[in-house]
Amino acid sequence: MGVFIGTLISRLFPGKEIIFLLGFLLFAVAGWMYYLSVKMDKATEQQGDTEPHNFQKKKLFNPGLSGFGVGIACVFFAIGGGFMIIPEIMLSMDFPLVDAIATGLLPFGIFSLWIGDEYWINGSALLSSAVYMMITGLVGA
Repeated sequence: MGVFIGTLISRLFPGKEIIFLLGFLLFAVAGWMYYLSVKMDKATEQQGDTEPHNFQKKKLFNPGLSGFGVGIACVFFAIGGGFMIIPEIMLSMDFPLVDAIATGLLPFGIFSLWIGDEYWINGSALLSSAVYMMITGLVGA
């Protein structure tokens, strides 16, 4: 639902305004990620935690609500959302960075497909360029 709503909202703003706002969002997310990584590194050092991550730990945000917000933001800014999904997973599920990155691959793919489809339907995406990037990405992977 967040992705759908973000698509509707993004059509109300000119591209220059969205790019300008995206710059601020990038700085905010980068700062927050740095803060979280330092905080979690200190917590791990103090606890000496070598066990796999426990999903039942305290959650800072509701995963459904924060995922809804990330979906809106990802589509509004026309980004795949990888840089927003990771902090959202870290906050809402209290995952360490490596686990959040691994877990975030599925929603990142879903957001990317939805966004690409929406822009292709609206005539904003070049299918030939997208196919070329997908093929080179697969070869690189």
